[in-house]
This record gives sequence, structure tokens and C-alpha cells, in this order.
Amino acid sequence: MNFNKIILVTGLAVSGIALSGVFAPAHAAFFQNTFGLSDSHSTITFGSQDYPDGTTITNQYQNQGVVFSPNVFYFSNNGGSIVPPTPPVFVGAVVTNFIPHDGTVAPVVISFTQPQTEAAFAVGTQSGTTTYFEAFLGTNLVDSSGATNADSLSNDFFGFSGITFDSIKISGSVRLVFALDNIQLPTAPVSSSIPEPSSILGIIAFGTLGAGAILTRKIKPSKSTGKELEKDS
Repeated sequence: MNFNKIILVTGLAVSGIALSGVFAPAHAAFFQNTFGLSDSHSTITFGSQDYPDGTTITNQYQNQGVVFSPNVFYFSNNGGSIVPPTPPVFVGAVVTNFIPHDGTVAPVVISFTQPQTEAAFAVGTQSGTTTYFEAFLGTNLVDSSGATNADSLSNDFFGFSGITFDSIKISGSVRLVFALDNIQLPTAPVSSSIPEPSSILGIIAFGTLGAGAILTRKIKPSKSTGKELEKDS
């Protein structure tokens, strides 16, 4: 097999699978399309950072929300050496589960730094194989589906929506080799745990009043005791 000539997984026969007593909600959906997520999202493109070809990728993209394992490698994909440069999602750098001519092939796990309710990514692989996508929350399998190649270069985005998961495993029925690019995650609203200035002032004022009340209660008995001592004397 020539690992340098990889075509995209398409023509999916999608079927949800519930295993080990873990059932996916009715609204859960594994999907395959030409664009990925339809809502507002951020996209991790591996061309944003430059590494030597064959560099092992683990937590280099952690600040963008993903960590990879076990065997994931960076390739610049110059001239379509790893995956054809069409459609344009594979023009730049990609990560793969193999090193050409090395023989290293393994499933890939995309772990997210926080639980997600939807995610998408582009996958390119060799012809005649079935690709499996499994979404996990911790060690529990939430949803899964298989994809069979139909020798087409369209519909190269895959993903899950309508469920909560924190990792996705990509594997194959045989020694599947593939390239991965354009991981899409929902654009999370910016939140801050720092109280507003007015809230801080309120907390300080409340604390000051409380301390004053306690101090007053402590002082009053002290004065009273002093008067009683004077009477006794």
C-alpha cells in the first residue's frame, strides 16, 4: 500500500451504536457533511504552527482545547505528499496516525480540555476501508458510528452533536491510515469569575459593618463590667 496516496472517507453508512449499557439520547447525532459545524465555532488548523515533518503531537495544541494520543504526527503536506490538496481543507499542514514507510499505525484519540456538546473535523484516508468514530465521556461510550469509503472527494467533515463528550477515538477495521485537519469546536462565551467592582465594594462594606457590630458587642460588656467594679469599690 502506498501511504502517500490517501483519499478521503466518504459515502457514509451511518449507524448509532449503544454499547455496555450506555445509551445515547434520541437527539444525539453523528454527522458527515462538506463543512462541519453550522454554528459559530473556532477551527484548529495545524498550519498555524510549524514543526519538522514527523514530529510527535501530544499537547502542543492544548491551549486551543485539544490533546492527542497515542501516535499522532505532524506533516506539512507540501504538494499533497500526505493527502491530496483537494478539497482545500487539506492544502496546509495536517496530523496523521502514521509515518510514511515507517509502519507505525494506530488509532487516534482526540481529548478535549473541557466537555463538548458538538465537534467536527476533516479526515482523509485510503480507499477500501471502514473508519470508526467513538465519542466518550470519561470511560463511558456515549455514541459511535462507522464510515465506508465510496471513492469520492466530497463530504470529508465528520463529527458529533447533541451529546456531551470529552474525547473522540478514530480507528479502523484494518491498518487504517489517515490524515486529520480543521478540528472545529463551539465558540464558548467569555466568562469571568472576577466579581464586578460594585460587588467587591458591597462585600467590603458588608464585611466592615459586620466587624463593627462584633466590635461594639465586645466593647459594651467591657464598659459594663467597669461600672460594676466601680460600684463594688
